[in-house]
Amino acid sequence: MNAVWDYLRDIAEAAKSIYRDDYAKYNQYLLPGKSNNPEENYNVLITVKDANTSALLEGAKGDFTGLGVDAISGSDGIIPFADIPDGTHDLEVSLEGYVLQSTSVDVVEGETLEIEILLQPE
Repeated sequence: MNAVWDYLRDIAEAAKSIYRDDYAKYNQYLLPGKSNNPEENYNVLITVKDANTSALLEGAKGDFTGLGVDAISGSDGIIPFADIPDGTHDLEVSLEGYVLQSTSVDVVEGETLEIEILLQPE
């Protein structure tokens, strides 16, 4: 079993290396069986900004805690999620040097939920 996890970790690291400047493509690479056009599959898009400057924040982690699903923001500040099920879900957004932001979001089938999260510097 450890060999499988090691292999998957190696694949993820290779994808990070290849797509290090484009987290949307990186996240798409790790979601098998999806369209070649990432925007077609995303149903939650989170834009992460600095609360003081409104600067877009790269490298922020979005985590649907109850689902065990997470993704990272790219240089555009967007954390894309695909196939998040309908319903109300707990979401945490974090980035080193900023206060963790927690919220609940309502996902509706057939709609793309766009959220703006403002992270407060520590």
